[in-house]
Amino acid sequence: MENLKKEMDSSDVVAQKLIEAGAFKVNTEAPYLLKSGIGSPLYCNCRDLYKNPTEQKLIMDYLAKLIKEHYPTCEAIFGTPMSAISFGALVAERLGLPFGFVRDEQKDHGMNTKIEGPIEEGIKIVQIEDLISSGVSSAKPVITLKNAGANVLGIAGIVDNNFIPSSELIENKIEYHTITTMSKIAHYAGEQGIITEEAFDKVIAYENNPKDESWMSDIAKEKILQKRLAKKK
Repeated sequence: MENLKKEMDSSDVVAQKLIEAGAFKVNTEAPYLLKSGIGSPLYCNCRDLYKNPTEQKLIMDYLAKLIKEHYPTCEAIFGTPMSAISFGALVAERLGLPFGFVRDEQKDHGMNTKIEGPIEEGIKIVQIEDLISSGVSSAKPVITLKNAGANVLGIAGIVDNNFIPSSELIENKIEYHTITTMSKIAHYAGEQGIITEEAFDKVIAYENNPKDESWMSDIAKEKILQKRLAKKK
C-alpha cells in the first residue's frame, strides 16, 4: 500500500507540474490531430518542459525513479525520436547509463547508421517516451531494436493518453509504464478552470468515446479535416 501511495503522489504532482509548465492544451474549435488520426480537444505537449527547467528537472527525476522501480536491470536508455530524445538523454545521465536513439530512416551519408548508441546482443534497454497514445511511434523503434538483438525491457513515459487504447503496444506485447495519465491532468485542469464550462461537455463527450466526433462543431470538423489532408501530402 505504501508503494501505491507514493506512485499516486508522483502521478498527481507530475499532472499539476505539466499544467504549470503550460504543456496541457485545450481547444474544442481547433482540435489536435493525433498520430492515430483521431481529433482531440486535449493535448499534452511535454516539449513545453524545455522552457521550464524547474518542472523538467522534477519530472525527469520521477522518470528515473520509475525506471529504477520497474526496470532495475536496465543497461541502456533510448529516446523515442524526435519528441523524447532529449528526455531520454536527461534520464540516462541521472541513471549513469549509456544513451541512444533509433532514426526514422537510415542515414545515407557518414556512417550510414540507423541506430545511434549502444547496441549489442541481449543488451537490456528501456525506451523513453513523452506521450503514449496509440503507441504507433513508440513501437517502431522498439521493434527495430529487438530486430537488432537488443532485449527491450519496456517503455517508460511521462503521460499515458489513456483515452486512446495503446493498441500498437498491446499488439506487439510491449510493456510500458507512465508517471501520470491524461485523465488525471484533465481532472486537475477542470478543477483549475482551464477547461471552461463551455468546453466541459465537449471534453466529456470526447473522453467517453474519442472516435465519435459528434462533439465537434462544423468549424472544428473542417479544421481537423484540413489537418488530415495536410498530413497525407
